[in-house]
Amino acid sequence: MNCDSFASGHCSNYKPDFLLRILDESGPAATICCLDPDITLRCTWNFIERWSRYGVCLCEEITNCNVPNDHPLCAICKEIARGQGWSEPQRESWSYYNGEFIALQARDRRSLEVWQQAIRMIAETGTRLNDFAPANCEHPFHEHPFHMTDQDALNLAVLYTDQPPSTIGPEGMGFISGEFTMYHSTGAPKPWRKQFLRPALRGIPPSGGDKHFLQMMQGPFQAYSQWQL
Repeated sequence: MNCDSFASGHCSNYKPDFLLRILDESGPAATICCLDPDITLRCTWNFIERWSRYGVCLCEEITNCNVPNDHPLCAICKEIARGQGWSEPQRESWSYYNGEFIALQARDRRSLEVWQQAIRMIAETGTRLNDFAPANCEHPFHEHPFHMTDQDALNLAVLYTDQPPSTIGPEGMGFISGEFTMYHSTGAPKPWRKQFLRPALRGIPPSGGDKHFLQMMQGPFQAYSQWQL
C-alpha cells in the first residue's frame, strides 16, 4: 500500500512517509528529526545528534504515559496486529510516547518503515484516518483502541522493531517540571494565537511554552515586528 490508500487522511499520518523520503533524497544523513510546529527546542542540535546515537529518540506522553505490557489496550492492539499477520513483538514497553517528536539516525530506518506499516494496518481495521483523533464520545477511548492514529502506530513500531528506543519522560516536553529538551505547547490556543495581556490581568501567567516561544521570536527568523513583540 502507498499514501494514495488514505489520500484524504490527516497530515500527521504521513510523518513516516515524509521522513523516509528525506532519507531517500538527502543522502547519508547522520540524524533526522521531526517536530510538530507547536514545539520549540531548548536543547542544542548537537544534543539531538548525540542522543540519537543511543537509539530512536522519543518523549513520553503526559496523558496515559504509563501503558504497561499487560494493559488491556496494549493487549487489544497486539491482538489486532496478530490478526493482521504481524509477528510477535520484539520487545516489551511500559510507556506511551508522544508522536509529535522523533529523531533517529539513518541506521534506524526500519523503525520508520514499521511505523508506516502500522498506520496502514490501523487503516485496514476500518479506523478513520482523516480525523486527528478518531476516538470520540460515540466511540470512547476504552472501546476504541486507536485514539490518535499516528501516535498509536508509533508506539506499535516501538514494540515491533529491533531498533532500541532512547526515551525521556514527560519532562522532556515540558509537561512536568525538570524540562530541558523542548517545550510542547499542546491544546489551544497555540502561543502564536494567544492574547497574553488579558489573562495576565486576571492572574493567569503565560506557560513555560508560551514564554519560550516568545523568546524564540527574537531569533534570526522574524515572524513579528519589534512593536508586536
